[in-house]
Amino acid sequence: MKRKSNLVYQTHDSPQDTLSKKPKHHYLVTFLLEFLDWFFFNMPPGPKIVKVSFVVNSQKVLMPIYLIFLIKYYENYSDQMILYSIMHGSYGIFWYMKHVFFPDKFSDFKFTITCAITTWMILLGPYMVPAWLIASRNTMEIVDKKWLYSWLLVYIFGVVLTLCSDAQKNITLQFIQEHNLYKGKQFLITEGFFKHCRNPNFLGEMMMYFSFAAVCNHWVAYSIVIYSWLTILAARIFQKEISLMSKPGWEQYAQQSWLLIPKINGRTLDSIIFYSILGFSIYILVGQ
Repeated sequence: MKRKSNLVYQTHDSPQDTLSKKPKHHYLVTFLLEFLDWFFFNMPPGPKIVKVSFVVNSQKVLMPIYLIFLIKYYENYSDQMILYSIMHGSYGIFWYMKHVFFPDKFSDFKFTITCAITTWMILLGPYMVPAWLIASRNTMEIVDKKWLYSWLLVYIFGVVLTLCSDAQKNITLQFIQEHNLYKGKQFLITEGFFKHCRNPNFLGEMMMYFSFAAVCNHWVAYSIVIYSWLTILAARIFQKEISLMSKPGWEQYAQQSWLLIPKINGRTLDSIIFYSILGFSIYILVGQ
């Protein structure tokens, strides 16, 4: 019997359904998903006894404590260190609050002890390095404070986008389930944050973690973020996209939305105009 994948995130299908519904030419995506599933969930030895939520939440909750320790130990009270601590530390708290009030089904999965250690070393642990780089003064100091304020703004937009879109998804699914509106049929969430962007939560995550790397201002921090984007995040986005393609209304939804950035008013021309003006405005403000 074929082993079911655990790599499910924000899809309404079962993992096996997702793999079975994708086009055959996506064999590379299949290979990546199955490899990551084995590497992060089923790597021997040992039974699956550790909850994903325990491992992830422990890192998120410990982050503020870790940041305070670094500030005290290195006696680094620079604007760069304080701002990074506020940003990354607050996100750890927000994440745990999200888990308490509207947890992802993903967090209920269990994996082996080996996978728990691997997850810490490969995924969660590296995110603790940028803080150490700043605290130990191994990064280039950001002298121009407007850059710090700019990355703080990016973080705020990112965390709002992530938490609000996750909340919308959770409330929508709960309401539909309680009232049995679709009677077990497949459906798409095409309103609110998801109306013109198919992955607003992932976009928010990318904005947050890039802002962390930018405040750190070190090539190691950028490398960690890019590595995460090209592996785990890319696999999650592709899996969700494949799942969405199998649902009724996909063609219309694909026309009105883009994969990551919002398609303004559901129109390409409006989007080009908006992002051109936005990019030019940012260039003028930051370039001064």
